[in-house]
Amino acid sequence: MVLSGTVEVMTREDTGQFVVVRADQKITVTPDALGQPHALAPDEIWQRMRWREDFQLYETVVDWRKVVAGAAIVALVAVAILFGKGRGGHGSGFPRHSR
Repeated sequence: MVLSGTVEVMTREDTGQFVVVRADQKITVTPDALGQPHALAPDEIWQRMRWREDFQLYETVVDWRKVVAGAAIVALVAVAILFGKGRGGHGSGFPRHSR
């Protein structure tokens, strides 16, 4: 869809074949073919513009509960390792498996 100006559209296989698409027109492009430009009604243009404004490719939402829970787990593991080494490696920390 071209909102203003013009665009030349061509395929990779045949760069000599191109279609000029003017403002307020759309074209269908496939890997091996170019469609013909079609005029868009003003309502359709506004619908597409509104849809694109509302569409987000990437949503970055931080779940702080998961961040805090992860940090708490890392802290507990670090404390268990430090206390386990400080007492000779026996009697505290994670239980050891006998072989």
